[in-house]
Amino acid sequence: MIRKNVFKVLIAILITFILSLMAFSKGWGYQIVEFNIDYESSFEFPPYQLALPTHIEIALNPFLFPINRICNAEIISSDFVFIISTAPRSGFFYVPGPSMYNSLTSSERAEAIAGNLVFSELSKNIPFYFFIGLLIAYSTDKLVKRFLPEKKTLKNFPEMELEAKA
Repeated sequence: MIRKNVFKVLIAILITFILSLMAFSKGWGYQIVEFNIDYESSFEFPPYQLALPTHIEIALNPFLFPINRICNAEIISSDFVFIISTAPRSGFFYVPGPSMYNSLTSSERAEAIAGNLVFSELSKNIPFYFFIGLLIAYSTDKLVKRFLPEKKTLKNFPEMELEAKA
């Protein structure tokens, strides 16, 4: 009995993992609706850094993010600032910038930020995925028991066993 329940929990964990991967993939789980870098509002600050105000909006799939759907938060948006190094790349005065987004294109920056935002929303929905996985595992077990009956053996029918001995 315990072995069957552990197996069902493992199936639920596998289903949770598959649903999480689907929710985390662009196109299935989310779409970037808007990504704007406001170059006009950018400002420089020493030493050799440029700040770019940015806005992003992400639409989440309501089937893969049901908790967000219930909370009416299907579209998440965020404002943030990119810090980009403007230091010369050669010579004595090279100062490396602190930003990991320095060499990325605009669409790659949007993907990196969207991944971080979707991951935070995904953590809210993982218990729901696990519940769905348990529901699938238990209902599959019930359907298998209903439509595929046990094999009839002599152990199940002791009176037949007595007749077979006689």
